[in-house]
Amino acid sequence: MLDCRIESPFPVLGSWTQGNKQLIERNFEQSNVLSLRLLNVTTGDTGNYTCFAKNSIGEDRKTIFVRVTPLHKPKMRLLPKHTTAMEGEPFIALRCILEQTADSAAKIHWIHNAKPLTMASGKSYLELFDIDKSHAGSYACYADIGGQRVSSEQSTVAVEYAPKISVPSVTLVKEYETEVTLECTIDAMPAPDFQWYYQTLDQADTPQLYESTDSTISFRMTPERSGLYVCEGKNTYGFGKQTFVVEGAANAAPVIRKPAETTIYVAPGSSIKLDCMCELCQPLTEYIWTSQQGSFESSPEKTIDNIRVVLDNDQSRNAVHYWLTIDNFREQNVASYTCIFSNQHGADAMILQLRMMVPPEVDTMMIDGESIPSGSQLYRAPGQVNGLSCEVVGLPEPTVQWVRDGKLITVGTSERLQFENDNKTILFKEPFGEAVQGSYECIANNPLGSVSSTVELMLGEIPKASEDGKRFIEKIGESITLECTITGNPQPAIRWEPEGSFKDPTLIHQTMQVSYENAGLYQ
Repeated sequence: MLDCRIESPFPVLGSWTQGNKQLIERNFEQSNVLSLRLLNVTTGDTGNYTCFAKNSIGEDRKTIFVRVTPLHKPKMRLLPKHTTAMEGEPFIALRCILEQTADSAAKIHWIHNAKPLTMASGKSYLELFDIDKSHAGSYACYADIGGQRVSSEQSTVAVEYAPKISVPSVTLVKEYETEVTLECTIDAMPAPDFQWYYQTLDQADTPQLYESTDSTISFRMTPERSGLYVCEGKNTYGFGKQTFVVEGAANAAPVIRKPAETTIYVAPGSSIKLDCMCELCQPLTEYIWTSQQGSFESSPEKTIDNIRVVLDNDQSRNAVHYWLTIDNFREQNVASYTCIFSNQHGADAMILQLRMMVPPEVDTMMIDGESIPSGSQLYRAPGQVNGLSCEVVGLPEPTVQWVRDGKLITVGTSERLQFENDNKTILFKEPFGEAVQGSYECIANNPLGSVSSTVELMLGEIPKASEDGKRFIEKIGESITLECTITGNPQPAIRWEPEGSFKDPTLIHQTMQVSYENAGLYQ
């Protein structure tokens, strides 16, 4: 501050100048003081300053010389500039040095990562014990001296440590055709080298090397991408690994795999296992087996009477099997069974009919539509028969095979026979004759067993005498033998007439004693 006292009994004009530059000017009514305040002075403000005063009588001036000398600001140093420590070290120290100040009472403050560190306030040194990663970062010290803050440059502390894993395992469920990004969050100093491995969810095979050395991998979700992804991070001090369990989620409604035959025949007292299965359909919001005996609604495992259900997840194919087992199958279990799967995209259902098995039975054997008893032996004239039929019953419906004279008949083994009506009917391709006669056996088969019925169909011949009649002239008392030489198929029944002349008139050969009484005609 420069003060210029002006003495004048009359009004006066006062001013301050530096060289040719006027700094301030003011009018006074009489004597007064004209002050000049210099702010933020620098060495450039050094020079002559003139106070000038003028009134109606005259003027006056006075000059003073102002010298500005530099002010030496205190300096503060923080040592060392950089420190590298290993986690677990017992101790490190930082020192703050205040220079070019006579204020020995200045209080030193410490900062760690821009936050006050009160533990060392007022101390020129900072001691850190049992070093861990929380000690890493930037440090600075400062002091307030003469109304100004003097701060040090920053000092960095790097703490090196082995890889650390905050979350060892992460499970992700992603819809198919969506993007998946896996970020390995292994923390280490120095930064680790990364390597990825892949393994299927069922872990049936050994892990395979994944072609990436980045901390992050990305891919589009497909069924083949489901699996275990292991990220391994390694540095000088050790290694750590993080596992990602990636499961696919359905992006469409379930589709239940249905059997070709929806009617199933079950033997009495046996067990039956029904599989309701879908692939690429999870997660399911609902899974149900229902019948007239009760319902199993989203029950992983449950039993009602002789019926039980078990849910089986196949992670490798994002598939599910919902098994329904019936033990000791009985009449009350004959019913319709419905399985329903639902997810967020929709639902699907499967209906199966369970029926009790019935053993096979040959109901009727027929020749040209005429029923005949099993075991019959029939003779027919040439061309009189067109075919044989065998009506069978049972559940499931029995299959039919034919055997002729002990040999199985197939399409390829007989050119003279033709199968119709699911093998239940045999037609003769040519007029009935010796080539197709024989013993025909119809065999009915189903899972409960096999039964058969037989008919012997032979070519018949009408009775025929092999020679003309004979004339016998014999003496009284001699014996003669009469022979009936009639043939046919089947063998004709023989009967001699007059019947009263013979003890057994059905014999082919008859022997008799010649007498007058038995002379006559015999046939």
